[in-house]
Amino acid sequence: MTETYYGRKILIADREQVEVGAGDLLQSADVQDVALLVVGDPLSATTHSDLMLRAQALGIPVQVLSNASVLTSAATTGLKLERLGEVVSIPYWEENWQPESFYDKICTNLKHGLHTLCLLDIKVKEQTVENIIKNRKLFEPPRFMRTHEAAKQLLAIIEKREQQDNSCTEGTLRRDTTCIACVRLGTERQKNLVMTLQESAEADLGEPLHSMVVCAPLSDAETRDAAALASWYQGATKPASSCAGRLHLIGMGLTISDITVKGVEILLKTNHVFLDKASRQILNVLLGSRSIREIFSDVFNPDELDRLDAAFDVNKPSVSASDCEDVLALLKSGEDVTIMIWGDPLALTEYTSLLTRLVDCNIPFSVVHNASLINSVASCGLQLYSFGEVIRLPESGSIYDPHSLPDVPVFYKKLMSNISVGWHSLCILH
Repeated sequence: MTETYYGRKILIADREQVEVGAGDLLQSADVQDVALLVVGDPLSATTHSDLMLRAQALGIPVQVLSNASVLTSAATTGLKLERLGEVVSIPYWEENWQPESFYDKICTNLKHGLHTLCLLDIKVKEQTVENIIKNRKLFEPPRFMRTHEAAKQLLAIIEKREQQDNSCTEGTLRRDTTCIACVRLGTERQKNLVMTLQESAEADLGEPLHSMVVCAPLSDAETRDAAALASWYQGATKPASSCAGRLHLIGMGLTISDITVKGVEILLKTNHVFLDKASRQILNVLLGSRSIREIFSDVFNPDELDRLDAAFDVNKPSVSASDCEDVLALLKSGEDVTIMIWGDPLALTEYTSLLTRLVDCNIPFSVVHNASLINSVASCGLQLYSFGEVIRLPESGSIYDPHSLPDVPVFYKKLMSNISVGWHSLCILH
């Protein structure tokens, strides 16, 4: 199916080939273009930055095409991505290898009032220790960790720590800590389930891929949005109104040409397309003197270019998450509506609140994720696992001097908190 779509042969590159045998890839790239297709974002939760450095050392130019990632798609839980602390990976425990560092990182996040996105282990084409020692190219069946398996390992650590120290300190992971299971994110079979850690260990949520968020205390808005979106993705709400239209939130990515195939398909068949208000200003800067026709002239036919030209028109009325009554009126009248949003639709935006309103009105929706600053910052060479809370810097006509102010600004406190733990800080400028 994939080869038919791309019109060319696609070779499977396993971890050993990419990480150990990368010389073959680089040797080919020295004389011709080579593309490495990666699920999600190329540099999020991967080791491909090493491949970039090796290519650049050989004088081979590298282009990174960022895309949707679990780091941003997790916003469909209803949580604020700005409140995510350090991302952790939970590996499968082996008989003689049972690390606990991921537990300590979760507790550090909790002490700072931050949620933890837990990426669960994936084992594909793995060898047993015995087969490695005997140099036998025999591989274990693929395994994909699920939320109940991850929760059981966390509970085992809790029990072990309780036996060592019965005191319960602030920021300690507990059996009744709220968790959100993120199951098959971004697919039509996505499910979000809000449960305690204990309940998570008892719930087998089916086929992979799974992720999990261990939550710090939720804000009122997060509590509302998480409950609404969980009920929607579980199918626990009332059936969508047959009279209502569908809302599509489409992520535009970070450049004009980042729009996805799925996003374009929706744009071409939707009569009512709005630009997000802030995104319109960014798009105006990105376009400059160019036109959409110039950018996509080699990709789409004249009729499609007309529709895309209208969709990207920066002079038409725009909307925002807090000012979208016209959008709601169209949806309630049975019209499908698309809102185009720079980056990812739910990353660093307020559109989860709009989705909650749609759930309350039984209006169906879809979210087309795309690249965001949160995952694309990996192209700087920093590991996304090492970032703390995202910080928004407000507009100011003067420079803050924290030593001369009676009250230290919130953003400065957050910055110093990240630094104290050893985390990088992604600062979003006004």
